[in-house]
Amino acid sequence: MLPTFQYNRILILGLIGVLSYFIGFYYDLPQIGHKELFIELKKNVNHWELFIFLFFTNLKVGLLILLVGYITGGIASVILFTWNLFSLGMLISGINSSFSNPLIVIENQILPHAVTEILAFFIWTYLSFEGIPFMRKIVVNSEFAIELIPSPKLLIVPTGLLALSALIESFISFN
Repeated sequence: MLPTFQYNRILILGLIGVLSYFIGFYYDLPQIGHKELFIELKKNVNHWELFIFLFFTNLKVGLLILLVGYITGGIASVILFTWNLFSLGMLISGINSSFSNPLIVIENQILPHAVTEILAFFIWTYLSFEGIPFMRKIVVNSEFAIELIPSPKLLIVPTGLLALSALIESFISFN
């Protein structure tokens, strides 16, 4: 079953994401040496190992967002998505305060892969809202409806975006 396309969910999810990013950006954390960590990571990188690590880590997060969100009707997935964007805001804030020219670091190391990665997590989160009719059918009618489980075809786009994001991050961002 294909998910129903609803603009209100997309708009609300987008606004929550943007708000959590800005809260993370302005959240005051002690300096943790982003520059030294970044330079050390960049020196000792095997691009294929990094790709495999990034792809499977992000895939686990995406599947967790989908599964937990599906069970909770999307509530937990919104929390996880919000946390990811909050963390991104804190990272950008740390880069902003640690580097003399933070825009170059953000433009070269974060932005190339962030667009596809955020979009993939956005899609995982959006798909988790399809758990609402599934859970309603189980709780209200006490029946399990196999046709309400999302089709594996729906997982192709966010998984492909995560693979593209991991390729960009490991071969372009860490180059």
